[in-house]
Formats: sequence, structure tokens, C-alpha cells
Amino acid sequence: DVVPAGVTYVPASISGGDSSDDSDPAGAGLSWTVNSLASGANTSLTFQATVDAGTAGSTIVNTATKTQDQVDSDTTLDDPTESITVQSIDLVLGTTTSQPASCVTRQGGF
Repeated sequence: DVVPAGVTYVPASISGGDSSDDSDPAGAGLSWTVNSLASGANTSLTFQATVDAGTAGSTIVNTATKTQDQVDSDTTLDDPTESITVQSIDLVLGTTTSQPASCVTRQGGF
């Protein structure tokens, strides 16, 4: 899974599988090895990334690929692509001040 342009891989966030490699996330990509998986079972292979500045309004597409040494008997088509649309946010910073209550000192006698 090559980490797509527009996001930055969070180091050491890769998880899942029996082993994984995150040495070149944007080049060769992230890779996982699943040694065995029982018929009908599934597993999650994940990583985290942060959205890069300046990508608001764009769509980032991530497509994973797989290789396997056995026949995939499930005839359901794989869905290896996910898209995210980066939302923009508008933060407003405001400040307020307050003054302490006035102190009145009286002088004089009775």
C-alpha cells in the first residue's frame, strides 16, 4: 500500500498481519505478510496518516494491492480503493479580558 500524496505516514503506526514493513511508505509502500488465514476469516491491516496542509477540498485516493500464493475461492470482487475528501475548517480565535472587582479602602476614624 503506497501512502498517497496529500497525506504523511505516521511512523510506526502500521499494524496487523504476522509481519510488516514500513521502511519506505511513499516509495515502495507499506507491506504486510499474513502467513495463514482460515477459510471465511478476515484480518485488518492498518496504518495511520495525517492530512497535509493545503489539501482542503481535494480528494485523496488510496489503493492497496495484494499478492497471494493460493487461489482466492471467494468470487466477490475485491474493493482495494478508498477515497477521502478533505474538509476545510475555519477556526476562530477570540480573547476576552476581565478586571477584578474594585477594592475600596476607607481611611478615617469614628
